Amino acid sequence: MYWVPKDGGTPQVLAASNTSDFEPSCSPDGRFVLFERRTDASEVPETAIYLLDLNTLQSRIVPGSLSYEGVHWSPDGKYAAASDEVNHKLMLLDLATEKWSELSDGASYGWGIRWSSDSRYVYYQHFEEGEDQPLFRVRIRDRKIEMISSARQILRSDVLSYTMTGLTPENDPLATLLHRNSDIYALEIDLP
Repeated sequence: MYWVPKDGGTPQVLAASNTSDFEPSCSPDGRFVLFERRTDASEVPETAIYLLDLNTLQSRIVPGSLSYEGVHWSPDGKYAAASDEVNHKLMLLDLATEKWSELSDGASYGWGIRWSSDSRYVYYQHFEEGEDQPLFRVRIRDRKIEMISSARQILRSDVLSYTMTGLTPENDPLATLLHRNSDIYALEIDLP
């Protein structure tokens, strides 16, 4: 991972290692970064969430985060959400206590996790739910889950799938559409 000055300049290495680091998520105060680290030391890669202090450039594993990925810091700085890919659960980290709790279960969440601008909801997409690929949100206060959209609401016949890529300031989902990229042609061939 690198830190690049906003006005340009030379990138600075933040976390040099022989591992692969993914999805950095900066704390609202700009002092820390949560990120996913994948080690390929065995036949099965292991992932975990790490916390990097930007003042000291020291990083440490977040307790209880083995097999977690796709971490995102809440805008209010109190929580982080991540996906437990082994147990198929969406998890919430209370950053004050460094304790994890379950938000939702039953699917793969990966990098499709986003926070509402007021930190009251975590939005996520079930990528492996067939053609529907529904979008949900879960309320932090009481863990209430509601479906907010699905591929069935996209009425174009040339859309193969979609991926939630973010939220607007009003918390409306932004998505990237994957088109079928197929056209029909008529060819006339004059063979000898």
